Amino acid sequence: MKKYQILHKVLSLRRILMLSAVIVLFTLLGALPIRGFATNGGAVTTADKTYAFDYKTHMPWVGASNSLFKASFNIPSPGTSTIDGDRYQGTLAFTKLPNSDYRLLNVLPYLDSPTFTITNSGGAIAASGSYTWDEALQAWVLPNPLIDNTSTSIDTSQALNGIAGIKIYMTGASTGFMPLSTLKNDSTLLGTRPVFLLGDIAGLTPNLVQNVPFNLYQERAYNGDPNKWHAFNFNVPALVQYEYDGQVRGSNPEDQLGLVPGGAAHFESEVNLSSPQKITVDMVWQISKDKGLSFDDIPESLTNSEGDKVIKKTLDFISDISDEGSLYRLKITPIDSKNKEPIYTEPAVLTFKTESLSFNIHYVLNGGSNHPANPLTYTYGRGISNFEGPQREGYIFTGWTDKDGNSIANIPTDAQGDKTLYANWQASSYKINYVLNGGENSDKNPNTYIYGQGIARFEKATRQGYTFIGWTDQKGEKIEAISVEEQGDKTLYAHWEKVAVVSNENEDTKAGKEFEKNKASDSIKKSQNSATSVSSESRKELDSLPQTGEKERFSLYILGVIILVALSAPQVKKYLTKL
Repeated sequence: MKKYQILHKVLSLRRILMLSAVIVLFTLLGALPIRGFATNGGAVTTADKTYAFDYKTHMPWVGASNSLFKASFNIPSPGTSTIDGDRYQGTLAFTKLPNSDYRLLNVLPYLDSPTFTITNSGGAIAASGSYTWDEALQAWVLPNPLIDNTSTSIDTSQALNGIAGIKIYMTGASTGFMPLSTLKNDSTLLGTRPVFLLGDIAGLTPNLVQNVPFNLYQERAYNGDPNKWHAFNFNVPALVQYEYDGQVRGSNPEDQLGLVPGGAAHFESEVNLSSPQKITVDMVWQISKDKGLSFDDIPESLTNSEGDKVIKKTLDFISDISDEGSLYRLKITPIDSKNKEPIYTEPAVLTFKTESLSFNIHYVLNGGSNHPANPLTYTYGRGISNFEGPQREGYIFTGWTDKDGNSIANIPTDAQGDKTLYANWQASSYKINYVLNGGENSDKNPNTYIYGQGIARFEKATRQGYTFIGWTDQKGEKIEAISVEEQGDKTLYAHWEKVAVVSNENEDTKAGKEFEKNKASDSIKKSQNSATSVSSESRKELDSLPQTGEKERFSLYILGVIILVALSAPQVKKYLTKL
C-alpha cells in the first residue's frame, strides 16, 4: 500500500512542476513585447547607439586657451648672425591636458603669415608689412622692391646676410612641410607650410610638458646701419583633431492598424542626441513592401537634425490600398562620426480593415454554367491563383477574358477593385464516318460537323451495278441530315439495291439457265457451312432492303438444310451412344 502512495505523490509532484512551468512560460510570453514584423535584415534593430565622432578644427593661435592642450613659444632675442641669416633658437612647449569628454588625436602647428617692422633706432617706423610665401624657396620673402616710409625703393632680391634674397624660414629635427589644404582642411588651397612635428599626440601622457626645438632664420635688408632695427612677428595656427562620444537614440513608431484606404497614416519617432558638443544626424523614413526582407528610403522625408538635441521626426501621408501590410522604420545616420553605420528603429506596420480589402467578381457566362469552385470575391494582398472552367453543352471553354478581350488566368495580389470575367466558347466539332459497303462517297459529303450548325443534307454515294437507296445509322434508322442540336461522332451506312440485268431469250437462254444453276449450287453450299448464322452485312441487307424472288429462293434452301439436319440428328445420337 505504501508503494502506491509513494507513486501517487511522485506523480502529483510531477503534475505540479509541469503546471508551474506552463504558468512561468505564459507569464514570460505575456510580459515580453511581441512584434511580428521586427525584421531588419541583420541591421541594428534598436535605435540606441554610441558613436565616436571624429572632429577637426582650425585654431588661429595655438597659445589660445582651450581644454585640450597648452602651447607656448620661447624665442630668445637677439639672434646669432650666420651666413644663412640671423638664427633664433626657439622652443615650443606643448602639454596635453586630461579631458574625460574629448580624446586628443593630433595637433599640427604651422608657421603662417609672419610680419615685419623696421624701425629707426627702435623709434620711428621706417617700413612695415607682411612676408609672402615663395613655394620654390619654401620660405617667406619680403616684397621686392620694398618701399619704406620715406618712399625709398629698396632691392630685396639679395640679402645682406644670406644667399637668396630677404626671407624667413624654419629648420630643425622636429619640423617639416605639409600641404596647406590639409592644414586648413580646405581642398582648394595650394602650396605647403612649415610645421612643428609633435609626434603621437594620442599616446602622450597628460600634463607632461613636451619641448620641441626649432631654428628660425631671418635675413636683413639693412646691414651695418645701427639705426635700422629689423624685427618680425608670426602666428602659429594649428589643425587640431580630436574625438568624442555621442549617443543617438530613437523611439519606435506605433503600428497603424484598421485604417481605410484613403485615410491619413501617421508614424512618429523621437530622436535624442547627447554629446559634449553639438552633433548632427540625417533622418529618413524607410518602407518595406516585402515583409521586412528589404527597405527603401522615402527620399522626400530626408532631414537633418541641424544641431538640435531632441527632434520629433514624423511621417504623414494619405494611405493607398497598395500600402497594405507595408512596414515603416526610421533610419538615423550620424554626420562626422568615425563609425558610419546607421541605426534603425523597430518597423511599424500599416494595415486596413478586412472588409475594405474585399472586392466582387462577376461572371458573364454567355450561355454556360459556372464552376462551383470559382469565388465570388477576392481580397487585396491575396488575389486568386487560378479560375476553373465553366461548362456549356456542345461547346468547348476557351478561357476567361476582360471586356476588351484580354486573357485573365488569375487575379494578382496587388489587384484592386471589382472584376468582371467573360467566358469564351468554341462550338464542338464531331467526326462523320462513312461505311460505304463497296461504294464510293461523294466529295461533297463532309467529314465533320459543328454543334449548332449540323448538316442540312447528305449527297448520294455511288457503286457500279447498284442503286444507292439511302444512309442509315448502325440501328438501321434512316439518316438524311444532322440537326443543330445533335452531338457526338456519327457513322453513316450506305445501302444498295442491285440493278436487274435484262437479256435476249433466244441468245441468252442457255447462259441464263447455267447461271441460275450455279447460283443455286452456291446457295446450298453456303447453307451447309453455316446452318445457324449469316453474315452481319447480309443480315443488314435483309433487314433494310425490300424482298425479291431471289431472296425467297434462298430462304427455301435454308429451310431444306434445317430439315436435313433434323432428320439426321437421331442417327448421330445413336452413333455417339455406341462409342
